Amino acid sequence: MNIWILNHYTKPPSFSGSTRHYDMAQELIKHGHEVTIFASSFSHNRREEFINYEHNEYCKIEKLNGIEFVWIKTRSYSNGIQRILNALDYYKNVKKAVKNFAFSSPDVVIGSTVHLLAPILAQKLSKEFNAKFYFEERDFWPQTLVDFKIISKFNPITIALYKIEKRLYEKADKIIVLFDRAENYLKKRDVKLDKVIYLPNGIAEMEIEYNNDIDVTLKKYGNKKKIIYTGAHGQANDLMRILELAYKMKNNSEIVFLFYGNGPLKDKLIKERNKLELKNVQFYPPVEKKFIPYLLSKADLAIISIKDSPLYNFGFSMNKIYDYLFAGLPIIMLVNKNLAPNFDRDGIFVSEDIKKQINNINLLIENSSYYNEQSEAAKFYSKNFLWSNQIIKLIKSMDKEDR
Repeated sequence: MNIWILNHYTKPPSFSGSTRHYDMAQELIKHGHEVTIFASSFSHNRREEFINYEHNEYCKIEKLNGIEFVWIKTRSYSNGIQRILNALDYYKNVKKAVKNFAFSSPDVVIGSTVHLLAPILAQKLSKEFNAKFYFEERDFWPQTLVDFKIISKFNPITIALYKIEKRLYEKADKIIVLFDRAENYLKKRDVKLDKVIYLPNGIAEMEIEYNNDIDVTLKKYGNKKKIIYTGAHGQANDLMRILELAYKMKNNSEIVFLFYGNGPLKDKLIKERNKLELKNVQFYPPVEKKFIPYLLSKADLAIISIKDSPLYNFGFSMNKIYDYLFAGLPIIMLVNKNLAPNFDRDGIFVSEDIKKQINNINLLIENSSYYNEQSEAAKFYSKNFLWSNQIIKLIKSMDKEDR
């Protein structure tokens, strides 16, 4: 079966950012399928272009470990308007690439958000090639914008986006969701639940690849216990809460908090760190996905903070959680327990109470047998999210559709 995936932001492990569809594609190829991914070559995380295009070029095709990557040229951006134009570039240039290059006709076209232009185009292409259309909604749009109070639910733009979302639900042969309680949202949108596939972010089994820069950086902390955060520094990540926790532990010279990643709030976080004179907090640039296992192998604990928002009433699926679990890192999760009921288990410490989380950190670093017990629990739970296991659900759905 030939599968096309339209995801504006996906990347291979040699870059920082989401590798969800690269990892999915690798497993699909192992089962005999062909995969083509259409992705922008402008890095959202680094805000830079990584492909050198000739004059008038709008795409480049590259074979990466059996996956046909079609890199789409899109303009750079630093604000919301430019980002919308960047999304329009993606839509326009994917259409142009499909028209002008001889790709093998697809049997299934997967259109993945963040923005809705990718699934809109995927639906049109599926109709053109008489293929199945799978709508993958990685965030609920425009519900995410409404829940973060970026836009009112009564705004005409919001109403239009809801209509587009509903139409995509109706047109889709299958709907892929990442959240464990997503059905609660879909029921309200009158979606037929037999169309829904729950496919959260997963774990690709990767060899630990040595990185000298990481080694040099971490060696300067000696025997200190390293509590690590990797990923976006944005509103949803609520990292100020971690700084608050670090402030309350600033007199413990045996612990250091390390933040790896980028995002719109990173500068603000660094200013707050400096204002509070937190010597136990350091910020670093993003790490390429392929080096994440090595970075995590050098850590002692992982930490996550999630904004208390109605958006997460439907669950969440963050790559970093599964990376941490697979590395055997107990996770300190600063979050309202009601938003993360399925994560409240051995190996993961779920509470919005900073004092309670400080006690959990102290217990883990002071009691090696308890730490080892929680580490093994984390590793065991991670097996549920291996892509090699998860991909079977997707393949079975395609086989069923094909009959």
